[in-house]
Amino acid sequence: MATLCSTTTIPQLLQRVALRSLRAAAPRNTALPPRLSAPTRSFLTASQPLFARKSTAESATKEKTAKTTAPRGRPKKAATKKAATKKPKAEPKAKPPKPKKAKQIVVKLRDLPPKCNIGPTALFVREYFETHPKAPSIEQGKDYLVGAISAYNSLDAAGKQRYADRSKELWEEHRKALEEWYRNTEPEKLSAIRKYLKEKGRRLPPNPARKPHPGNNYSRFTSQYNRDHPGLPALDMIRAAALEWKTLSEEEKARYNVEASKVPAESNAKQAEASSSAA
Repeated sequence: MATLCSTTTIPQLLQRVALRSLRAAAPRNTALPPRLSAPTRSFLTASQPLFARKSTAESATKEKTAKTTAPRGRPKKAATKKAATKKPKAEPKAKPPKPKKAKQIVVKLRDLPPKCNIGPTALFVREYFETHPKAPSIEQGKDYLVGAISAYNSLDAAGKQRYADRSKELWEEHRKALEEWYRNTEPEKLSAIRKYLKEKGRRLPPNPARKPHPGNNYSRFTSQYNRDHPGLPALDMIRAAALEWKTLSEEEKARYNVEASKVPAESNAKQAEASSSAA
């Protein structure tokens, strides 16, 4: 103490104490540099902790997560998976059958319709050749045919009528045979026979069982008009027939209806002639 007083005067001590009191009373606007200090109890300096306190952000997040997480209960049982049902396999689609090629129908002689050489003239010529010797050559055969036709034309009415009656009897037998042939022949076979005869320059005889359609009076009139005006173009004939038909009276038009009723009888006679010519 003696040394202190000896080196330092009283005014100096008072000055130091005044400075310390002023520093303590003055506001701390300026931040002092941090420094490590031991926890001391002094009225002049404020003690600072050795380690700064951690921020409360981490603790706040921990509290939130702790609140939000629900307490674990008993573990739930795993849902039993049902066995997947197997779908039945679709049967493979059947492939469409390949189109079969149409078999070519071969027409033989036994498949052809029955012949009908039963006209009055044909019956007379057949008898003529049977009573005369066979022609040695084709040229002489033609002469025989010309002689047979001339002999038939020289017959009287009674002689020709005898062959006509015989022809009708044979035609009735042929008609029945032809109807049976049409019934027993298949449509495909019938088409092949029709084509075969066409290539040979012949035609298939009409079916006797099919009744011809008589047609109306106007069609009969146009057919008659066409026969009366040969060589007239078809279009001109139709126009001219239509104009003339309009000028006819009802009685004249009815006359063609009466003629139409005669068609079946005429058709049967034409079929007999066609069959005899086709043979």
